[in-house]
Formats: sequence, structure tokens, C-alpha cells
Amino acid sequence: MFVRMMTTLASLWRRHSLPLLLLTFMTLLGRCATLELEQSTPPITVSEVIQMAKQGVPAETILDRMRESQTIYRLTASQSA
Repeated sequence: MFVRMMTTLASLWRRHSLPLLLLTFMTLLGRCATLELEQSTPPITVSEVIQMAKQGVPAETILDRMRESQTIYRLTASQSA
């Protein structure tokens, strides 16, 4: 698909159709912005994880929520202990 797109863009460039080329480029940029992945659930903080554990929420449920939120946790040494 990329090769086909580049071939089309090169063809447009050779025809000196700069406005059409710019319109194509802006459309592609716009499409990229709309394809941004949205998070299905809000991120779960480390504090929320600790709170759920203290409330007796099963570990598997906590892990499922963490997976669903796709949150990346950067823990300090004291937090991982």
C-alpha cells in the first residue's frame, strides 16, 4: 500500500499539481490523527491498585482492570517492594 501511495504521489508531483498534492498530504495527516488509538478505560493509578487490594478485590480482577486500561506503570524501588 505504501509503494502504491508513493507512486501516486510521485505521479502527481510530475504533473506539477502542487495544490492536489498538498490536499492529499493534508488528508493523510488528518486520517492519521483520527486513527489514534483511544484508551478504552481510564488509567488506573498505583494508589487505586493499592486501595483495591486493601478492599479485598481479587488479584485477578485488579490485573484485568490494569490490562484493560493498558496503563504503563513506572514503579520506584519502594513501590515494587
